[in-house]
Amino acid sequence: MKKRILALLLATAMAAGLLSGCGEEHGEGKEEESDNPGVADDGEDEQELTTVRILCKNDMSDTVKTEDWEQYPVSQVFIEELEEIGIRLELECISNESVENVFTTRMASGQNMPDLIAYCWIGNGEQDVLAWAESGLVYPVNELLEQYDEDGSIKAFYEEMAPGTWEGSTAADGNVYWFSYLAGDGTTIDRETGEEYQKVAPYTLSIRKDWVEAVGEEVQEVYTPDELFDILKKMHDEDANGNGVSDEIAYLAIDWFNYTSQPFGLNPGLICETSYGGEEVTSNFYNENFPAYIEFMQRLYENGLIDSTILNTSQEQLISDDRLSVVFGYSEWDYEYLIPDREEDEMYVPILLDMDGDLTNGFPIRVDFPYPVAYNQYFVPSSCENPEAVVRLMNYVYTEEYALLNQFGVEGLAYEFDENGNIVTLPEDGNNGVSLYETSLGLYALPRMSLYPSVADRCNEAASSYMQEKQLWVYNFSRELYPMADPVYPGVSLAPPTEEERAVISETSGQLTSYVLELHADLVLGNKSLDDLPQYLEELESLGLQEYIDVMQARYDRYWSSSSNKE
Repeated sequence: MKKRILALLLATAMAAGLLSGCGEEHGEGKEEESDNPGVADDGEDEQELTTVRILCKNDMSDTVKTEDWEQYPVSQVFIEELEEIGIRLELECISNESVENVFTTRMASGQNMPDLIAYCWIGNGEQDVLAWAESGLVYPVNELLEQYDEDGSIKAFYEEMAPGTWEGSTAADGNVYWFSYLAGDGTTIDRETGEEYQKVAPYTLSIRKDWVEAVGEEVQEVYTPDELFDILKKMHDEDANGNGVSDEIAYLAIDWFNYTSQPFGLNPGLICETSYGGEEVTSNFYNENFPAYIEFMQRLYENGLIDSTILNTSQEQLISDDRLSVVFGYSEWDYEYLIPDREEDEMYVPILLDMDGDLTNGFPIRVDFPYPVAYNQYFVPSSCENPEAVVRLMNYVYTEEYALLNQFGVEGLAYEFDENGNIVTLPEDGNNGVSLYETSLGLYALPRMSLYPSVADRCNEAASSYMQEKQLWVYNFSRELYPMADPVYPGVSLAPPTEEERAVISETSGQLTSYVLELHADLVLGNKSLDDLPQYLEELESLGLQEYIDVMQARYDRYWSSSSNKE
């Protein structure tokens, strides 16, 4: 959809008072009068705008704050689009450290309530919103749409662009209580070939390449657990960092199921999760390979290759201290900024783990969820005085026009369409290429959209050679290795819990989490024996492990039975 660049130029000349910012007090009514009262600019009547007040988080990063969203070119275009539908925004932006307390206090008191609350990765997420809904504090979105969305365009957008997500957001009482951030399937178009492929973000370990070479080895693409142990021990024993002390360690959690659990077929869930390549929700403590995984971790600890430092020291600090032989995270995570004074070959490169080291016969990997998904809860409190205006705003949000502004930015500045109608991103040009998502407004205040494939390079040639290598690794993984993988998806979508299920989660999750964290660490450190595993299982079950698993299985089954995503 074509954007009017002229609108951008006009918008940048607007007065600062055109749109109310975070913390400013503006009510409904007309825009500021001109210097000539009673005379409209350009001979036209000014449009009366309705203010939609949003309560949201502020700190997207150290430098990107929601309260500053209006300064970007894409925001000025967005402001004009909102004016055309008679809407302006007033944001109250709360620091991330205070946001949960502020939101829950407001909901409890009912005082100083906004029209829309952006519950974006806060507290218990949907469970909190459902509890408020049961107390009559939240409007059912479906009822609002029946009243105000006459053409049904919002739900139609869900069904077309992220099929299954509307059903997956439906509570047990048949209502949907929030608008959602929608993400598609990660399809990308290779600029060189024009071929579509599904870009995925694998959870992997990355190893310090120069340390491997310092002990006379070359980095392998894939390691078995034993091979990983051998190279970690060699780097440790031979002082790979050259500081005269054998202090090289791997950053592998000792109190939860870190990435070395993958080759043993353990799922990523602390309490439970779906199994690799399967649909059964289960606990790792029932897995026959759990003892072998713990014994491997014990072997690492006993040889000084991991230590209890990681319980209270950040990965970033240990990288800065030049101690980490292995780090964890997505393969494309940028550790470059942590060690800016080093040469590019003194960095971390992704590696894979597999029990037999043969990727062609399948290998386990944690990967971000590849199906269309709905994240976060943007909900309308029942105290909202003008729900019609909120639906009018959302009628614009759930359109291609907003989605493109949110995902890419302004056409002609941030992206263009090629001769095949594919989206091609343009070289970065300061703030001109910023998307509405990157201003923080299009995530922390209004739903993010990540739905459209774009023509993309395999790597960013403007990036450092280190980052280009990592980006190419992700490309090659997506194209060549992912089709052979046995993936498991952490945080797989689940149907909203019923009132009874929330009660089970509330009663059991805290105790189970505390017990599992302590038990896992004690087993690795040798404070508890694997010989007593049956006793530990009894204790877990007495804390409600099976009831918790049953709840998660029921939610998983309900989601997929109502979703059109899974084949």
